[in-house]
Amino acid sequence: MSVSQVVTRKWRISWGVNSRIGLTLAAVSCRQKGTCENDDNGLYLWRKIKLPIRRTIILGFDALGYVIDGREKRLKNTLQRTIVTTVGLLLLLTIFTTITACSGSQNSTVHYSNSNIESSAGNNSNSNTETRDFTLSGDTQPTLIANNDVGSVHIQPGSNSNNMHVKVTKFGDNPSDIQVNYSQSGNSITITIKRTNTNSNARAEADITLPSKSDLQLQNGTGDIAVTGIEGKMSLTDATGTINATQISLTSSSQLQTATGNVNFSGSIGGGNYQFQSSTGDVDVSLPSNASFHADAKTAVGTISSDFSSVTVQQNMVGASASGTVGSGPSASITLTTATGSIHLKQS
Repeated sequence: MSVSQVVTRKWRISWGVNSRIGLTLAAVSCRQKGTCENDDNGLYLWRKIKLPIRRTIILGFDALGYVIDGREKRLKNTLQRTIVTTVGLLLLLTIFTTITACSGSQNSTVHYSNSNIESSAGNNSNSNTETRDFTLSGDTQPTLIANNDVGSVHIQPGSNSNNMHVKVTKFGDNPSDIQVNYSQSGNSITITIKRTNTNSNARAEADITLPSKSDLQLQNGTGDIAVTGIEGKMSLTDATGTINATQISLTSSSQLQTATGNVNFSGSIGGGNYQFQSSTGDVDVSLPSNASFHADAKTAVGTISSDFSSVTVQQNMVGASASGTVGSGPSASITLTTATGSIHLKQS
């Protein structure tokens, strides 16, 4: 029988050959896994190998058997015997390489899955909360100075005019990487939130209730600032995040500015100067229809709209500017600017 005839015959796969190979692979699988309970009569690992590869392996077994059982005498010369023997040995080596690769790949997948599960569980469950209360006197208007480098800050009025309540919730794989420092000087409260480990994913959210009449100096690194129902002088500064100030009564020299994010304000203003600014984001300011003020607005790339007819808008190729006086004898001046974004001056 020629080598081509041998090759042709070897593609005929029988149950007996599958079983013998399966039993051989099962023995290796048992040694590697330490158990044979899932090997299903020695075919568990064999079925893990794709069909074309199994056919090639069977060919190798039979070719090697063709030599071993003495049938090599049928081959015409030494070269043919050498070829058949070499092919058989190489394919046997391929079998054990494939077994090792399959087993190693399976273990790696399980390990990766476990790591993801553990990491996911850590992100969801690792959090803790700390609270602090400060007693205030009625002599002067309270001032809150808060700096949060790694999260958002929410401010709203509390029911007790002589108390400031602070709740800081820490999240991440290791919440202890968040450090919170407090200090009080009279009616001035300072809170500093920072991450001590620069490689950590820990973050913190601060929820603060305080008297409705309070001055605010808030500065965020990454996270939104939200203030509701407060009257006073405000300096709200954000590096990356949106500023939302609703139901607010601002006093003179207040400013709301963010580098990346939107500025949304709804409320009233007294006399003095006010700034609403974003480098990359929209500026949306809503004031009462009976308000009196002078407005200047400018965007480098974007549009401007105004519900106050006395504020004139000039649109250019890519940006716009606006200016005008609203009401009689205004004592307030507002400036609205953004580099990339739109500006909306609305009546509330």
